[in-house]
Amino acid sequence: MMLWPSNLLSVATRVVAPSRCLGCSILLDDGALFCASCREWVEELPSVWTLGVPRPLVTLHVGFEYAGVVKDAMLDLKHGGRTAVGVRLGEYLARRVPPRPGIVVPVPLHPSRLRVRGYNQSLWIARGLNRVRPDLTICNALRREGKASSQKGHGRIQRREAVSEVFSPTRLASRVAGQDVWLVDDVWVTGATLSACAVALERAGARRLRGLVAAEVT
Repeated sequence: MMLWPSNLLSVATRVVAPSRCLGCSILLDDGALFCASCREWVEELPSVWTLGVPRPLVTLHVGFEYAGVVKDAMLDLKHGGRTAVGVRLGEYLARRVPPRPGIVVPVPLHPSRLRVRGYNQSLWIARGLNRVRPDLTICNALRREGKASSQKGHGRIQRREAVSEVFSPTRLASRVAGQDVWLVDDVWVTGATLSACAVALERAGARRLRGLVAAEVT
């Protein structure tokens, strides 16, 4: 994906920076995401869900509860330009994914939002995933169309209506035909976005669709 020139140097610098706690930024030497102090405020969630997962997804893999230091780190990733947070979260999630090859599709941003932010946070999570699991190939198989609007504060029904038929396959979507596909996003709220993405990929011929998100709003 093309990044805006003003972001190139800062993004590269953050990615190669020493490992720091995602909560307090203290240097770490064990490769963990959080230091011992911050870890007390982190809630890991069950790695695989099958009940209550919206079709056509068959499973959902979730990392953390979206609260406390995790929420702060996710906001830094989404709005603060800390793309290295996404990479490290992706590396963490990779260790919870079954050992079988497949295609990784990051949930896309609307083009206008991408121009403002300069990067797609879900793509950086996917890159971390691919770094640990090179057998999971990243494919930008979806585009987001329609009017760009925030879903913050919307209920389940409003969110489903807001993303209905917003996602469509790109010319790269032919690569997902007959393949197992992992849909990657930063935060799970109602499942409306991942469900809409999964429907579009199912129409493109994806065989089995799973969701993989860094955190869930409980």
